[in-house]
Amino acid sequence: MTLQIAASCPEEIILHRLKSRLGDLRMFLGALESSVFDPQNDDLFAQTVNEALNRFGIKSAEFSKEFGVHASTAGRWSKGKNFPHKMVRPIVIAWLRERLVVDESRLGEQIQEAERHLAQSASVAT
Repeated sequence: MTLQIAASCPEEIILHRLKSRLGDLRMFLGALESSVFDPQNDDLFAQTVNEALNRFGIKSAEFSKEFGVHASTAGRWSKGKNFPHKMVRPIVIAWLRERLVVDESRLGEQIQEAERHLAQSASVAT
């Protein structure tokens, strides 16, 4: 029965996806802010850049431009094939964090808007 309701209410599907993405983003940001997080760890740095670019939608062109590197360099950083100097890594992570906090805020606004729209739709339907 839930599947039939969800299929007939695309707004609910969108809201669910937005909330899921926000939860994932908050977990990722929490990991970045953790005292255990070490940007000097090559594997962890590569994984972080990879997730930010591929999972959370930061465009490689934006990322490359911010750090004055070619897109292929950013790709190598995200794949762990090459790395910036260890002194630059905390700056990269701080920028990613700031950029993703903006996305977190936007997602929160989109969720509020979707919830308002659903509430209005429900009140019209009754």
